[in-house]
Amino acid sequence: MPFYGSPVGIFMLERMGSGTRPYISGDTGNASTWSVPVRYNVARILGPEGGELTSAVVQAATDLVHEGVQLITCGCGYSLRYREAVRAAVDVPVFLSSLLLAPFLEKMLPPNKALGIVVASRSSLTEDLLATAGLRANLGRRMVVAGLEDAPMFAVTWIKSEGDLDINAVESDVVDAAESLVRDRPDIGMLLLECGALPSYAAAVQRAIGIPVYDYTSMIEFFAGGLVRRPFTGSPEDRRIDLCRAWSRPLPRQRTALHCSRAQGLAALRPPISRMRLATQRRRSLPMKTLSPSRSMHYLLATNTIESTSGETIYARL
Repeated sequence: MPFYGSPVGIFMLERMGSGTRPYISGDTGNASTWSVPVRYNVARILGPEGGELTSAVVQAATDLVHEGVQLITCGCGYSLRYREAVRAAVDVPVFLSSLLLAPFLEKMLPPNKALGIVVASRSSLTEDLLATAGLRANLGRRMVVAGLEDAPMFAVTWIKSEGDLDINAVESDVVDAAESLVRDRPDIGMLLLECGALPSYAAAVQRAIGIPVYDYTSMIEFFAGGLVRRPFTGSPEDRRIDLCRAWSRPLPRQRTALHCSRAQGLAALRPPISRMRLATQRRRSLPMKTLSPSRSMHYLLATNTIESTSGETIYARL
């Protein structure tokens, strides 16, 4: 049965090993990371090398689509190896690694700049995986990759799956790797983080190296924005229309200022004034009774405020 209101579906790899390793904020496995509601499912496979268990990944993705999601992603960038199988099984877009951003970001850089990529394990970045991401086996000078397999705490926590998560220590490992990469290649103009656990540390990385940093959340939030479009507000023309509609009823006999969004302005077409959001607040003082009707209307549109020094009821209509 489909569930409504959760456009993004995320399948996670089954956790192995010992210790406590929570999905902290920023991790793809933490629902608070996302600006839209998400649904999760667990694929029972043994990490990124479980290629023979492709059917488990396909089943997890298929179940999420049956539950109503409109986009499929996952918690591990090396799940990209399952992309073609998942794409063939579902009828929604599939984004299984932030590495899919690499060709796009590389093309956006000036000719004298390179793209830096930080991955969980450099040795797991095989030629087949690079080809699936749309990358050449020989990355050349335009892309440079650093792995975290030798980072003390990251490797123990996320590759060996041992012990408890030490957030500060892992952050230090990730920042050190990024700084070392930029130090060796000062021509790096952007940085891409591959692992689904790395967005939690993206802000710290950017503070340390001072260049644009992208990750899983950059990719999914971009495409999720296309699934849940929201109207734009704030243009002068919209304000004039909305204010005229919102003030199409008599004002109460007090100094009031109306604060209304576009949606609230439209909703105020028919309901009584008591249902609109009014706030008693003095912005400017202008004796409305001294103005002509046309100038009164102009003042309303220009200031979003009616202030009356008389006891009369003022009407504003189109």
